[in-house]
Amino acid sequence: LGQSLAMRVMRKHRLAERLLIDVIGLNWEDAHEEACRWEHVMSEAVERRLLELLDHPTESPYGTPIPGLEELGETQTAENFRVGVVALDRVDLSSGAASVRVRRITEEAQKQLTTMSALRRVGAMPGHVVAVSESPDGVRIGRGGETAELDLVTASHIFVNSA
Repeated sequence: LGQSLAMRVMRKHRLAERLLIDVIGLNWEDAHEEACRWEHVMSEAVERRLLELLDHPTESPYGTPIPGLEELGETQTAENFRVGVVALDRVDLSSGAASVRVRRITEEAQKQLTTMSALRRVGAMPGHVVAVSESPDGVRIGRGGETAELDLVTASHIFVNSA
């Protein structure tokens, strides 16, 4: 029962994130915190309407899967989010910089407003290809000349695959 309830709350949360960013236009780095409030007041009827309005998303704006969609009659669900990805702190940088595609940013990283602002500023968002290299305190990530430095703990909450 508890796991089922948690899954429903997470589904509402991630649908709220999609609405807040895709429709309302809230800043990418602010939507997680706002969705934390919305997840507790959203009805199933609103969830179903959001699925239609948002064209049946399977992932949040941060690349995390929206769980339990089949419970609402959805036939398309997110791919297994653990397959083919590696945490940013585990990218092989032995040959220098690497090019990777950002796939997912965990809830833990989403809570860090300064990190999320930096990721948005340098274009390190799900689906985007970025360069990653070692830095004195962790990793440097970015694209188009803009970079941000992340400590290894923060980098462990960003998942990527080969570009």
